[in-house]
Amino acid sequence: MMLHEEGHFALSDPISDYIPEFADTPVYVDGKQVPPERPITIQHLLTHTSGLVYAAGNSPVEQMNREADLHGRDVPLAEWVKRLAALPLMHHPGTVWHYGPSIDVLGYLVEVVAGIPFAEFLRTRIFQPLGMLDTDFYVPPAKLDRLATLYGEGLWVTDTESLGDYTQPPVWESGGGGLVSTGMDFLRFAQMLLNGGELDGVRLLGRKTVSYMTTNQLLSSIDRSRRQRGYGYGFGVDVLLDPVAAGRVSSVGEYGWSGGLASTHFWVDPVEDLVAVKMTQIVHRDEAGNDVPHRDMNTDLRTAVYQALIDEAL
Repeated sequence: MMLHEEGHFALSDPISDYIPEFADTPVYVDGKQVPPERPITIQHLLTHTSGLVYAAGNSPVEQMNREADLHGRDVPLAEWVKRLAALPLMHHPGTVWHYGPSIDVLGYLVEVVAGIPFAEFLRTRIFQPLGMLDTDFYVPPAKLDRLATLYGEGLWVTDTESLGDYTQPPVWESGGGGLVSTGMDFLRFAQMLLNGGELDGVRLLGRKTVSYMTTNQLLSSIDRSRRQRGYGYGFGVDVLLDPVAAGRVSSVGEYGWSGGLASTHFWVDPVEDLVAVKMTQIVHRDEAGNDVPHRDMNTDLRTAVYQALIDEAL
């Protein structure tokens, strides 16, 4: 959105204007690959309505994604995008909300438009200005003793400071995940959003841009069956529309994300003027990679936070 504010592109621009490989990406419908009803736009990518999906399910498109092996850290971002664009979409763009690699594609868009590697853009335009000095795609040797162990369900170790993906810079710098950070660093990022794009005298975004990107973008015509009840979606964030339907004590307009693989979570509540960050180090999967039911700690945290709020005496 910083590049959008600077006039480098419009949200309605087809992504193929910047990444030509997506000009010919078809849609998989009833066993056939057909032309899309409309091109994928930058706004579709920001809202996960592009038709791009991960390899999480058993549909034909998800199986194709799995066979393409798109989830390693050893493929350059440009090559990864080319491989992804060669696969069909699962939905026509702008018709269905479906969580997928849309944000990864936007990471490559940043490289194309800014003319520098994605990681360098993050460091020089976001992390360093905000003082997020412990956030990167890897942990340097001098900080490895601070890297927390990552566990799977049953407390089996999946990643450590001496054996893990985060001891070296990755070849693939993912726009959708893969950063290592601290609670304090991420709190500064969330506070910047609550402040309307500014923190400690450093402004990254205009306040109206932050307001727009944290407003529900899913029109009634979009299939939202994969969304959590009570929530819409902005640009990369959940947006609370109905606390009762969501079953959560919070405020209408609260936004954030609870999709961190290691169960990390953050939210911003503009009504109560608060931000919250939850950092955990457990992936709720067994050693075979199967998801494991678990207690919703996010709800417990919200209960603790909101029941503690009091109004100052007049």
